[in-house]
Amino acid sequence: MGPQPAQLSVPHTPLQHAHHAASHIHIQPQQQPQPQPPQTQQQQPSQPAQPQAQPQAHGTHQHPKHQHNKPHRKGEAEANRFANTSLEDLKSTIFSVCKDQHGCRFLQKKLEDGQESHVNLIFEEVSPHFAVLMTDPFGNYLCQKLLEHCTEPQRTQIVTSVAPELVNISLNMHGTRAVQKMIEYLSNQEQIDAIIRALRSSVVMLIRDLNGNHVIQKCLNRLTSKNNQFIYNAVADSCVEVATHRHGCCVFQRCIDYASNEQKYQLVKEVIGNALTLVQDPFGNYVVQYVLDLGNTEYSEPLIKNFVDHICGLSVQKFSSNVMEKCIRLASPTTRKLLVAPLLQREKLDTLMRDSYGNYVVQTALDFADSQQRVDIIEAILPLLPTIRHTPYGKRIYIKLQRD
Repeated sequence: MGPQPAQLSVPHTPLQHAHHAASHIHIQPQQQPQPQPPQTQQQQPSQPAQPQAQPQAHGTHQHPKHQHNKPHRKGEAEANRFANTSLEDLKSTIFSVCKDQHGCRFLQKKLEDGQESHVNLIFEEVSPHFAVLMTDPFGNYLCQKLLEHCTEPQRTQIVTSVAPELVNISLNMHGTRAVQKMIEYLSNQEQIDAIIRALRSSVVMLIRDLNGNHVIQKCLNRLTSKNNQFIYNAVADSCVEVATHRHGCCVFQRCIDYASNEQKYQLVKEVIGNALTLVQDPFGNYVVQYVLDLGNTEYSEPLIKNFVDHICGLSVQKFSSNVMEKCIRLASPTTRKLLVAPLLQREKLDTLMRDSYGNYVVQTALDFADSQQRVDIIEAILPLLPTIRHTPYGKRIYIKLQRD
């Protein structure tokens, strides 16, 4: 069987409060649907059916056991159809055999045997149809095996021939596996350049596709930073479009993982520039958090400063409120003081303490503010306590102050 597409893995942010369960869980892209045989559900009778006597032809008797064995025997016959067949017997028909489940397995075994004449014969008959076979439910597996066992010149010929169709193939649930295998076995710069030319203008579309995003991830994983620059240019130019998409936000993080220092700065600069849009988005907020979690103050400090004048509004939103808490925790003392200062305004503080999300930002500020600013926060809260102590969320602040 062919290789499975790489699964997207997004590190989880520790849950601080119950209300963050939805917004802290990192989104996983849907797995590529696996081809499944059609299943028919039979209706079950309400009462067990009574066996009915069947008229027997004179002189004949069919034992039920024989009837039950028929489907099994048919399956065995199909599986053994190529048992005594030589590859030469299939000459001129190999293309059609590729699309047969058992024929495809037979051909794969011939490739695994490593006999040069067999590899060459299969290549000669398959290569003109390679693009078609890459999206076939069975043929794609033979394509993967041939890419593994063919010679370098043969592989170059395959890559060059399918390049014009590579984007469409990558969007296909079977084709994406074959394209990933192709990228995995690229063996010279000519092949790599053909792949880059084929994908360059469709990077964002592929990233946002259920199947295509795995092809871009395979490039990130297998190609050098220099050869992957076309991906970084496309993602940087379409930062918001990529980072606010279910699959795109995960691929954006993988881009950061595989980036050179220059490429990482290229992406982070765009995140900082679009921080207010991203932090409020169901998926974009994860990209902001990922940059914060890199632990590089050259990235985190300018990113956090973008929120200083907006923290009160962002603290009462589902997706941005937990990012505000993280900013308070990770900011330098000087930046944290700037970030917490707007919370001291009486009207805004009253709103935050009554809010299902905002009250947690206030609690985080109490936990991480320096001693003097903490005193300032408490003094701002005390006049409001009588009115908020019995509200569903305000009483959490009251209990916290009583406990501390």
